[in-house]
Amino acid sequence: MRRRDGNAADVHYLEEARAALGPIMAASRDIAASGRSHHVRALARLTLAEQADQLAAITAALSAWGQLDGRSTSTPFPDAIPELHSTDQDRDFADHLTAHAHASLASARAEMIAGASPTARSIAKEAIHAHYRRLAAISLLFPPTTSRP
Repeated sequence: MRRRDGNAADVHYLEEARAALGPIMAASRDIAASGRSHHVRALARLTLAEQADQLAAITAALSAWGQLDGRSTSTPFPDAIPELHSTDQDRDFADHLTAHAHASLASARAEMIAGASPTARSIAKEAIHAHYRRLAAISLLFPPTTSRP
């Protein structure tokens, strides 16, 4: 599909990014309310706010392109809450958030290469910056462990 303001890669990126936001937003919402560490709860609240902004931008772009029907304008997958009720839910959340960030970075980089829409590319660029900030915050909260011989 070729659009005056983009291409099929743009639509694909936005649809995939929107779908991926549902589960991670649910996890962020859960940990913002019940995380053990106040630092992790704060990270979850900040992450959730950024995710909500990203979801709004994606939804607006897809809607403007006629790619959303009436049913799909709400938050995707509202019941898709990952199981984060282990003994170390904060660490589980950080691991889940890290995996999401890496997958999202790969997708956003692909959009920056293949996409043509200034709107979609702007969303991807902001996602890249947000995920690098998030990964840095996670590494401060959960420093990598190195084993010494």
